[in-house]
Amino acid sequence: MPLTPEKLKKIEEEEQYRLELRNKQKQSSVTEKTYFQEEQKTPWWKPKGAGIWGCLILVIIIFGIPSVYGLFSSSSNNNEQKKNTETKQAELDDAAKDFHSKGEKLNDDVGNSFLTGDTIYSKTHLENIGDESIELHLTVKDDWYYLSDYQQERLLNDAWEKFNALTVKNGLRQEDDMPWKVIFLDQYDKRLGDKWF
Repeated sequence: MPLTPEKLKKIEEEEQYRLELRNKQKQSSVTEKTYFQEEQKTPWWKPKGAGIWGCLILVIIIFGIPSVYGLFSSSSNNNEQKKNTETKQAELDDAAKDFHSKGEKLNDDVGNSFLTGDTIYSKTHLENIGDESIELHLTVKDDWYYLSDYQQERLLNDAWEKFNALTVKNGLRQEDDMPWKVIFLDQYDKRLGDKWF
């Protein structure tokens, strides 16, 4: 379809308008100055005459000082933490050694109390339960089976009271602490009874 003279005239006018706009844009971009060019100011981050060294010093000041401070403070913090950990570990080791030595004394006392003379008990064994309590395992002779129920109960109560009194005497627990457990076993390690509290 051929272009009519009216359409050709309209296209020429649009082209001329576009050319005028382009020329205006070129002129305005050449004549416009930025804020820094107009007043001959330099940005705060680039001091006059400083060049690359000024920028480098500024970067060191901004990032260097806090990181150096962080290194020193974290190393001193780590040293304090390490000392605290070592102190706590030493305290735990001392407490464990103390508990162990008191446990050995308790073992001797239990053996002397339960196994001397004419007794129904044939063997004692102390069992550590964690780091804070001990169970007494008492092995009884076959005479246990010939005792009546109330005698067995009385024997269990007496052993429990005697054992917990020995734990207090040896400094392993306080009088008002929760009492420790006593377990009765037969010669074949069959559990016959226990008393905890």
